Formats: sequence, structure tokens, C-alpha cells
Amino acid sequence: MAVTRLEVTRREPVLGGAPFGVGGAYEKIEGVLHFAIDPRARCHEPIADVGLAPRNGRGLVESSADFSLLRPLAGNGRLLLDVPNRGRKIALGMFNSTPRSNDPTSREDFGNGFLMRHGYTVARSAGSRTCRGATA
Repeated sequence: MAVTRLEVTRREPVLGGAPFGVGGAYEKIEGVLHFAIDPRARCHEPIADVGLAPRNGRGLVESSADFSLLRPLAGNGRLLLDVPNRGRKIALGMFNSTPRSNDPTSREDFGNGFLMRHGYTVARSAGSRTCRGATA
């Protein structure tokens, strides 16, 4: 699955730019990832009914998914991919000992700040939000 475009819809400092110890300040980036796949490729066979999906002018099936990123301004170069369950973000709750929040904005939403204090980037991508074909 190839990402064809990244659309940023929101970008803002986390907690007004307050630092998380040596992890420093963070920013929140949200948007939409756009994909295109070749439905005839063997690796895509497990995708239910992909052969029936509309195709664009190049014969590819297009789709998109929401994404969010908590990115340190000076991090450790490591990324933790939060694999959501039914769209809910779970990494901060598990690693930062905090109640789960799909839009962490308050100090409480970041709990003990474990991931941030260690400079991790935290990324999440929800399941496909659209699947469409287009004419070129």
C-alpha cells in the first residue's frame, strides 16, 4: 500500500509548548493519509472485495485514513506506532498511566509523561475512512 499524499489538517503545540523534561516540547499533527493499491497484486488478495472496488485512471484503488502524531521538537529518533482498537488511541494510556483520550490536550491526558520524557514520537493511523475510484 503506497501513501500517495499526506494532508495536514491540524498542527499545534502540546500544552502550550511546555517541555516534558529532557524530551522537550511536543507538537500535535493531525490529518489524512491517502493511499493507492493495485487490487491485482497478490499481497492485496486478503482485502475483502478489493477486486470489486472502483479504480482510478491508472487502475488503482484509492483510500484514505486519519492519522495523528505527537512529535517532539527534539526527540530520540524513535517512533511508537499506536495500533488503535476501534479507533481509540491506547498508547498514552498504557505507557503514560493515564485514562485514554482520543484528543489529548490537558496535562492529565499525558499522565506521567513517560513516552514524552523519553523523546518518543507517537503515531496512530485509523482504519481506512474511504475507498474510492476516480477517473483520470
